[in-house]
Amino acid sequence: METVSYIIRQVVLRYAEQNVAMVNIFFRVPFAEKIVTDEKISRISFMSDIGGLMGLFMGFSFVSAVEIVYHVFGVSPVVYLMLVVEPNLGHKKTKNP
Repeated sequence: METVSYIIRQVVLRYAEQNVAMVNIFFRVPFAEKIVTDEKISRISFMSDIGGLMGLFMGFSFVSAVEIVYHVFGVSPVVYLMLVVEPNLGHKKTKNP
């Protein structure tokens, strides 16, 4: 005597054999996306991050740095370049015989 579960299994298998389709999918060019993460940070990125945080939290900027130099030394960078650097550009030190 056949059990009910055996009969159901046979009916399901027969139905699957008659009604199942097999589909094959082929890709012309195989593709994959590789994501690489790097924990290191370059010096330029680090400096820009520090500058951005200082600008955000303290209101510091490049203009502020120039102002600090101006107020501490009493000289603007342009005047410093004109007085100190430019006169020395055209002169070479020569040894006296």
